[in-house]
Amino acid sequence: MQDLTAEPHEPQPGRNMVVEKNSALNRFFQQRPLLATILLLVLFIVATRIFSYLLQYIIKDWHLSFVVKNIIGECFYAVLVIIPLSLLGWWAQAGFTRGIQRKHIPLLIAPFIIIALPSLLGLSATAAKSSTQLIILSLIASLLVGFTEEGFFRGLLLRSALPLGIWPSVLISSLLFALLHLSNVLAGFTWNYVIGQALFAFGLGVLFSALRLRTGSIWPGILLHAAKDFPGLILLTINPRQVLSIPLNVALLGSGSTVLFYSSMPLSFCAPVR
Repeated sequence: MQDLTAEPHEPQPGRNMVVEKNSALNRFFQQRPLLATILLLVLFIVATRIFSYLLQYIIKDWHLSFVVKNIIGECFYAVLVIIPLSLLGWWAQAGFTRGIQRKHIPLLIAPFIIIALPSLLGLSATAAKSSTQLIILSLIASLLVGFTEEGFFRGLLLRSALPLGIWPSVLISSLLFALLHLSNVLAGFTWNYVIGQALFAFGLGVLFSALRLRTGSIWPGILLHAAKDFPGLILLTINPRQVLSIPLNVALLGSGSTVLFYSSMPLSFCAPVR
């Protein structure tokens, strides 16, 4: 029987792999996982809020599109992920040094069909209204979003909370992922949109955490996340009112159903890879 409280097996470090450091910082994360996880999130929120306010002040007269602003912001957020991963030596532990193995592809079929395929099927209609430049910029933005959000929540936070156990770390990182989306109200998004987005984020967080632990790789989550966001970024740039005008009851019903479905899927494969 597998020990579900054990940490996921990671590949043995080679010459080009960053080894987890045995430092005071790492010992703090090991001994105080919940506190360390919360501190990581607080520091991330403070840094992103300060940057967002500064960015709005600097570019207020630049007349940039939504997707360009998004790319600028995500580049900064990516740095906020890269720095702690490097300081802690967690690139392998966060799943960045392990690719997608053939034996794990069957695990990705259902998530791809449910998460990415509907967005990609609607891409042709959305792309028909868009320029080539917007499509390319939206693709770049979606990959950056996938890297930063998965790198932070399924990389850093999931790993930092892992000493608490598999399911506590999955639920804590997913809940924090959902709560962070509530801050999108400060960026001008409607409460209807944000509440639906937060519920949706929790379900996705549970599923992507399960994929991260089961496959030992963070790349499936990054690619699925990017595929899901890609058409939405195009639409938010060309017609934000259509996206943000969703009624609250529709947002709650659709996102609530999604949460139940996504949260139940990992039950069959949340055990870490061996």
